Amino acid sequence: MERTWKAKVMPVQKEDFERIDELLLQRTLSPYASKGAIYLQEAYIDFKISDTVGSTLREDKDYVVRGEFSISESCYIDDTGHFNAVEFNICYNQLMYVALAQACSKHLLSSLKELTLDNFYRKQLSNIYITRLDFFLEKSY
Repeated sequence: MERTWKAKVMPVQKEDFERIDELLLQRTLSPYASKGAIYLQEAYIDFKISDTVGSTLREDKDYVVRGEFSISESCYIDDTGHFNAVEFNICYNQLMYVALAQACSKHLLSSLKELTLDNFYRKQLSNIYITRLDFFLEKSY
């Protein structure tokens, strides 16, 4: 089954979600540190009732992770004056890595039950791929 992912910026009540531990965040994002490209500042987890039938996630629930990002300067190009596709992709990668690390750490998803946090870190860069990413950036006036 093909899934379409949509990203939308929306206000979040932080008290409604569990904050992901700072140490887990730092360890998971360490591959970005030498490039000065740690954009994800905070991350929060929640489970939401699934709108899909036959969900393979934990007891028909979707695993939801929300993040707050800060990009003081791009790690790959001079300032363009706007948020662009490369920064979006880096933010997405960081949030996804943290979501998976948290799921492994807390055994949140049955599909990852065999993956320990140590094994996740060993495989983080070499075995995790984004196979498709669709998004639309719109200029605000």
